Amino acid sequence: MKKSKWIVYGMSASLVLSIASLSFSLAWYASSSTLRIDTLEINVRGDYRLFISDEGPEKYTDSDGNYDQISYLRSFERHDYLDDDARPLIGRSSVDTKVIEPVTTMNTFKTSWHEEASWLKEKKNVPTFLGSYQDVGARTPRVPQPSQYGYYSQTLYLFSEDNVYVTLDPYGCIFNGVPVDVQQVDQTTSDADKIRIDAYNLKVREAQEREQTRLHLLNKESCLQNRYGKDPSIDDATLEQWASKMDNLYKALRVSLLVPDDEFDHTQENYSYAVFDPFKEEETLFAGRLNTGVDSFFDTYVEDDHYKEIIYGDLDETTRENAIYSSITNEITPTNGTISEYELSCFNSYTKANCESFDLEASLTSSTPLKVASENAINLKELQGRNPIYTIPVYRNKPRKVVLSVYLEGWDLDCISSTMGAYFTSVISFKIAREM
Repeated sequence: MKKSKWIVYGMSASLVLSIASLSFSLAWYASSSTLRIDTLEINVRGDYRLFISDEGPEKYTDSDGNYDQISYLRSFERHDYLDDDARPLIGRSSVDTKVIEPVTTMNTFKTSWHEEASWLKEKKNVPTFLGSYQDVGARTPRVPQPSQYGYYSQTLYLFSEDNVYVTLDPYGCIFNGVPVDVQQVDQTTSDADKIRIDAYNLKVREAQEREQTRLHLLNKESCLQNRYGKDPSIDDATLEQWASKMDNLYKALRVSLLVPDDEFDHTQENYSYAVFDPFKEEETLFAGRLNTGVDSFFDTYVEDDHYKEIIYGDLDETTRENAIYSSITNEITPTNGTISEYELSCFNSYTKANCESFDLEASLTSSTPLKVASENAINLKELQGRNPIYTIPVYRNKPRKVVLSVYLEGWDLDCISSTMGAYFTSVISFKIAREM
């Protein structure tokens, strides 16, 4: 972990999602792979330098079109993130969602083989997420359609009495009780800051242990209800096996921030969109073979007298012919030995008999490679210090509109059937990185 000084000023937005599944199926793309949102709230807290609201200026415009800016600015509130008794600001999703399903930002950003997706190129004020793939047995599958549900999206307004740069706080962003990072001390840290940092880290670790224990028990109950229909004969070891897998669903979680151009000052054009992977270890690829059905086999199409596995995703179609396949096998072949019921997924399935198996790694590393897109998400740990790689400019006395979205990235390797039905909680925290 990188060492960083204690950041005195900041604000936090806490998003808590408690989620349980209606049903589960093999692949995240299947329409039955849905998760019901039991509770959905956003708790906003901050220090005296930053204010926040979930109300837009239109609420302070009368029927004659007169805008009362003073009243609107006075409606912004302060909240103390570290004060457990502070009243949170409760927001609602701007998307009419009763379930949360894995979606993807595939095709959003510009690559060398296609233009930016229209919503980003046209500077729309809400992000677009793509829904599920469906197996139609075609060599070149159709691109998924935009999804109007299945994810959380909330419009917020940030306000400061100074010109500042705001970013996400890796110390305050916590998922399933797990902080993205913990604060460090070194020889430059004052004694007073050491005491404060140690107390804060202790509080975070204690909360992490309580939260993980609580969610693990909820995952066992969810597994019993959704996978086994409350069958009392299921032994605890089996439930523990499933729950240990379900505990990892939060690793497939993504956060995105859309910052539209300033609607209060049209001379300020700061339109931006960024995706954050809280626990990023490597790039998520937006292409590969998939099992989108409820059987145990990767999807295929028929070529001549045999099967050939379909390549899904965002790839340069001019390089599709560079894809490398194995020779035709006459036996059913798993990805990696025999696949247990806990490991079987859309990414880890069997190759059909009489089928050519697609080799993604060989296709990407050959002298004439297959070109595929990657997620290029920002690791939240990269947002430490006064000069993080991503910031939101917030100008003095001018509310800054931000669209916060939280979703499950379907191409993430942790977004699989064994994690479906899991509960998770999320705390999304902002901070002031520095003044302008």
